Amino acid sequence: MSPTRLLATMLVLLPAAALPQVNLQEYAIGPGDVLKVQVFGEKELTGDYRVGPGGSITIPDIGAVSVSGLTVEEAARALTKALSRIIKQPNIVVAVDEIASERKVYVGGRVNTPGPLTLPFGSTVLDAILMAGLLPDADLRRVSLTRAGQPPMTLDLSGWRTAQGVALGELLRYGDMIFVPELVDRISVLGAVAMPGSVVPPLGQRITLLDALARIAGGLATGADPTNATVLRKNGEPVRVNLQKLLFEGDMSQNVDLEPGDVVVVPEAKHISVVGQVEKPVAFVASRPVPVLNALAQAGQTLPTADLRHAKLVTPQGTRELDLEALLEQGEKASEVVLQPGDVLVLPEAAPEEVLLAGEVQKPGPLNIHKVRQRDLLRIVTAVGLTPKADGTRVCVLRGDHQIVVDYDAMLKEADLSRNMTLEPGDVVYVPSLDKVYVLGAVGQGGAAVPCPDTGLKVLDALIEAGGLGQQADPDEIHVVRPRPDGTTEHVRLKMSEIRRGRLPSLVTLKPGDIVYVAARGRAFDWRDLRELLWTVAGLRSLFR
Repeated sequence: MSPTRLLATMLVLLPAAALPQVNLQEYAIGPGDVLKVQVFGEKELTGDYRVGPGGSITIPDIGAVSVSGLTVEEAARALTKALSRIIKQPNIVVAVDEIASERKVYVGGRVNTPGPLTLPFGSTVLDAILMAGLLPDADLRRVSLTRAGQPPMTLDLSGWRTAQGVALGELLRYGDMIFVPELVDRISVLGAVAMPGSVVPPLGQRITLLDALARIAGGLATGADPTNATVLRKNGEPVRVNLQKLLFEGDMSQNVDLEPGDVVVVPEAKHISVVGQVEKPVAFVASRPVPVLNALAQAGQTLPTADLRHAKLVTPQGTRELDLEALLEQGEKASEVVLQPGDVLVLPEAAPEEVLLAGEVQKPGPLNIHKVRQRDLLRIVTAVGLTPKADGTRVCVLRGDHQIVVDYDAMLKEADLSRNMTLEPGDVVYVPSLDKVYVLGAVGQGGAAVPCPDTGLKVLDALIEAGGLGQQADPDEIHVVRPRPDGTTEHVRLKMSEIRRGRLPSLVTLKPGDIVYVAARGRAFDWRDLRELLWTVAGLRSLFR
């Protein structure tokens, strides 16, 4: 009888009361579970094995075998492969005898207590978020769930807040990373309306201009100019709408669909409006033209996120761009640019220009350099600060499909600025450690910082410490990256089969500061994949604290 058929027979014979109501064929084994392993003809190897915290079971004469995240059938194959080194054609049956595993997950973003959480088997993504505590500006429509070796999933849990109900989705798995983004995409109605305000549209629900006027604004205010309303698109050109035709003549062509991020501005007769990234959006009476900077002053301070170089002026004749940053530098000449009654000045939000600081830095995570004039590596790293365990001789900058190694200590101590460089949006600055290595990619825990002694650490041991290879890992695509002080990088591809056969290249013994990257099946090593992975993990900041 084949091992697969024997496995199916064993599962049928297990009492139903011994296990929760789960599909045992698809159940992912986790730490704490007890596996019943039968090796035919080998009594000393047959028995019950509890999965340890690292996701492995220990077999006599073999050692640790990683089973975390595997199904029972996959675990049987893994054990068969391991035992084939000492037994010719081993015949093995694996079954789940006790489900007792807990799910250690990581929750970040707009929650009260970001960081790791331990939940019992059967918990959902919503359970983890509620245990971490939601902040008022948390966006439940776009919750990100990332699992090792899989692309991130976006979950809509907004129904929990709106009483519309929510599908709980998949059960949590060990090492899941959950990120709750900030709520930014609201639909707002401003100007001459009864109750200016905004609302977050539930994902997938259609909201029209009439809906917004009734549900958000409570109708038009006395003195409104319904012929010149404007819908300011977050991702497009402003749209002029005639509320006179819509409300009083029934012209439904004016009832445009609104999108998250839209702002509806209903002006008063002979008013000028200033909206967008300003402290106090305003609509004020104007009987004659007003200099644009005077109108801007009516709205208070501009917000740090404002894109002054690409402001939009919406007039009855159309829309054009204004460079307010240049106008502010012109002094008296700026008074020549004026707004007419009925005009709308829009200050859009500037696209973030972020670099990622990872590794041994005092303040890890994304850094917006939009307002930073001097963006060179020396100033940015000095401003953020290094930890006492940082190796400043091998600071790496990952850019595009390559990386650059810079001796930061030499720049700082010897005034050697020959290697200084200007950072660009999207760069990842990685500062190696003097006492640990980083294991990333398709591994059991999604990513881990593993202590590394001066005498070195075997690649296989580092992978075990990180939870072993993930379900989607390619065992022949294990990569070791080692930045060197001379500005170059060692990069070696390892195959699990070669490691087990004793074909050990020099980099199989790790040194502090090394990166071990395990690629998913079907994806060879690419610097861009490593850079994107660092950005994803940085959203939780668990690896870089």
